[in-house]
Amino acid sequence: MTLDTLHGIYTNEMNRIETVITRQKEDALRAYSLNLTKASEALKKKGDMAAYAVVEQERKRFRRDKNVETNAPNSFIAEAFSTYRQQVAAAQVFSDRMTVVLLKTHLKALAKLTKELMARGPTNELKAVNDEKRAAMAVFAELEKRSSHSGPPTTGASGREKPPPSVGTAASDRR
Repeated sequence: MTLDTLHGIYTNEMNRIETVITRQKEDALRAYSLNLTKASEALKKKGDMAAYAVVEQERKRFRRDKNVETNAPNSFIAEAFSTYRQQVAAAQVFSDRMTVVLLKTHLKALAKLTKELMARGPTNELKAVNDEKRAAMAVFAELEKRSSHSGPPTTGASGREKPPPSVGTAASDRR
């Protein structure tokens, strides 16, 4: 196998991970919208027109802007935002875990290629393989550092771990 082949495999797999994460984040946005709709309906039914108006204003803003604001003027919007944030955090954890698995596999394949190339003697390809290994190790170290600085972001108020949003669905930034 050549470095180009290994790099192509890595890139394809990374693109798959990114596609899954993009879908998960899109699902989180849909869930945010649904949670706002449910809150709006409940407030209207309850007769709390002041809170209803605030939630309706956020629903309209969200439909127009397609983004989630971090300021929540009432508890109903705060709850929808909290759920959204948990889903996005779970998607990022999933992405990081899958990327670590991919990097480990990629590094093993690069180590095998290094041995093959060393047996042939020094070449430009050997230098390129070593550069690729250093880059992969840097990404791996960054993911390890990020995961050690954050607690389990998928836990809710109850402290129980929540499953990630629809696995098989969202994209983190290219690593």
